[in-house]
Amino acid sequence: MNQRADLLSVSWLAAFVLLALMGCGTDILSNNSNITISIAVGVDEPVEGGLLVQTKSLGKTHLSKPLLSAIYGEDTEINFFDITFSDLSPKPFLYIPARLFLNRDRVSGMAPEEIIEKLNSAELLPGNLIYLIVDSSKNRIIHQLTTTREKDSTVFVHSELGEDGWGMTGSKFEVRQILKENDPDGTAMKTTSDSNKEVYWVSPPQFIISKKTTSSGIPWRCQLTNDLESAAGAKVSPSDQPGKRLTQEELNDWNGEPVILTGLDSEGMNQTTKALFWSSLPGLQIKIDTPAKLNEIKSDFRQFRQGWSRHWNWHTIDYSESGVSSHGGTL
Repeated sequence: MNQRADLLSVSWLAAFVLLALMGCGTDILSNNSNITISIAVGVDEPVEGGLLVQTKSLGKTHLSKPLLSAIYGEDTEINFFDITFSDLSPKPFLYIPARLFLNRDRVSGMAPEEIIEKLNSAELLPGNLIYLIVDSSKNRIIHQLTTTREKDSTVFVHSELGEDGWGMTGSKFEVRQILKENDPDGTAMKTTSDSNKEVYWVSPPQFIISKKTTSSGIPWRCQLTNDLESAAGAKVSPSDQPGKRLTQEELNDWNGEPVILTGLDSEGMNQTTKALFWSSLPGLQIKIDTPAKLNEIKSDFRQFRQGWSRHWNWHTIDYSESGVSSHGGTL
């Protein structure tokens, strides 16, 4: 459901106050040139920091204070995606990446820990109604959307929320939980892929992943593997084989969790790094019932960006058993 010109009233001061309370340190030079992108949910009555919208299509609707929000200054990139897992369904879904809300240069956003917490909250579970709000001094867009989650068997891994990879060579890696220091069930391991060489107490390998495909703006897509040889070259007995008994629900418990990856590089040397693990794409997957709905959203964004000095990009990605194809560019 799209609302633009018929929007009668929206209280956006709360959104800016919220971002200030989040402790965002990025300086935005001119409020008149800002674009705010937010995610909220509907509520039954007004709440502190919430929004009130009144439109022809929605009527009067109370929204929560933004769960996810970022203010974009001039000369910044905004990236949206439509993604298809063609082996599961021919229908694409709208992908709103977690990094869209990340605090960084010329973007007053949220800390990684806050974003991960919100993505794992009950409000943003699959099947829920949410509101995507894009606001500026010149225009507003509101779309009422439904979250979803494709039942893809692959997982996604990167070093941190704003990165695609994790700085290790090789193709197969053990995934270990990070434990408390001196945990009797843990082993102390020092990272090899960064200059700090931090020491973590970690569990035995919980499962093994292998790199599958990568695409710009998306973390590495990986496959859980049941190979009898571990990523570090040791033999694993079938009964103890990592990854064999994991269900999707168990993988979801790891969503956004920092983990330790271990494996061998191309010269057979041990390598260890800290990474973020996701049981699905990090961000929001939005159900798209028809191609017309996707085109409507793209058209709204295209009209919205006119007159703004930003790189507003749209990418189309298709994952299949044979690999990945992608195309796109500026709207």
